[in-house]
Amino acid sequence: MRIAGLAAATVLAAVVASSRSGAASPPGLVAFQTDRDGNFEIYVMNRDGSEQRDLTNHPGDDMLPTWSPTGARIAFTSNRRKQWQLWMMNADGSGQQQILRSVGPDTNPAWSPRGDKIAFETNRRGNWEIYVLDLKSRTARNVSRSATTDDVDASWAPDGKRIVYSSGKFGRGRFRLVSVNVLTGKKRAVATPTGVQEALRPDWSGVKGRIAFTGVSHGNYDIYVVGTSKPLTTSSGEDADPDWSPDDSTIAFTSGRDGNYEIYSMNADGTKQQNLTDKEGDDLNPAWQPVERKGNVRMPAGIRCTKLINGTSVGDYLPGTACIDTIKGAGGKDTLIGKSARDWLYGGADPDHLNSRYLDGGTCDYRVDGGVGPGDAGRTDPCDPRYGIDSSY
Repeated sequence: MRIAGLAAATVLAAVVASSRSGAASPPGLVAFQTDRDGNFEIYVMNRDGSEQRDLTNHPGDDMLPTWSPTGARIAFTSNRRKQWQLWMMNADGSGQQQILRSVGPDTNPAWSPRGDKIAFETNRRGNWEIYVLDLKSRTARNVSRSATTDDVDASWAPDGKRIVYSSGKFGRGRFRLVSVNVLTGKKRAVATPTGVQEALRPDWSGVKGRIAFTGVSHGNYDIYVVGTSKPLTTSSGEDADPDWSPDDSTIAFTSGRDGNYEIYSMNADGTKQQNLTDKEGDDLNPAWQPVERKGNVRMPAGIRCTKLINGTSVGDYLPGTACIDTIKGAGGKDTLIGKSARDWLYGGADPDHLNSRYLDGGTCDYRVDGGVGPGDAGRTDPCDPRYGIDSSY
């Protein structure tokens, strides 16, 4: 049983019919799906399980959240328009909008480390395959290219060049891990520990590049890490859906050890497992907000430093340095200029000038320049229709 997602028609039916990491202290919120309100909604909570709150609040089923690399947005799967499709919203639940409309179900999004693409699974050609959507052109292409078998559960490498996923090409209904080069299409098998009969729901960590996954051995579902021989979890219930914290110190996961599905966390070595949600209903598919954003971006050659630059008043001129900078406007009407092409820019309350690859605009930024990169990877500007998601000006 794959409790994690909508990977095959039988799994989709089962999830809908059911309608049914003390761990270390990494930063960021944790998003997850829950049916505690009668249908599946996307919730978020603090890393210790406190302040659990509904973001989607819609009669349809919303599930499988994934964060943008800036932590400003969440993409998810919803059937609110009858067909399973990809949606996104701001981190506070506002601005819910459909990303892509297609003829077949599109589910299980995974946002790329640079923020310009989303990988997802679809069966628009009769079997489940991994596609990659370019958010600027709104075009999607097939990267797994398996004509007859199912490929599901995509997760990006930290450098954004490869995707690891679960492939059913091994026959007898068994899924194993495969990675594919997004540009060349070259594939290679990912070795898993001896005794693991099926490998599902991989998650590639952002700092050390380790792959956690759900391993099935003799009917038991546990969390494993590629390159190790023993599972991190050994409970009597099903443990699945691992998701690394931004600093790789903690893994959040789904566990059925309490009679229903709850979100648990544990240290990266499997110690200090604790229930975070502890509520009635089923809580599934945790996703950690990537607050430590530079952990998702590898420094280019020659850059070995980071720097925080804060504005102090209205109308600041804040140029970047040769480091990877985080530049934050203060009173608005600021000019923020990235230099390394890997800087993070945050506009103030009033319109700002932003120029970098990674942006999170404030209110009504009247000139958002994509610079050398894919454009605005932060908030959609509400004041000008030319400023779309990841669009350049």
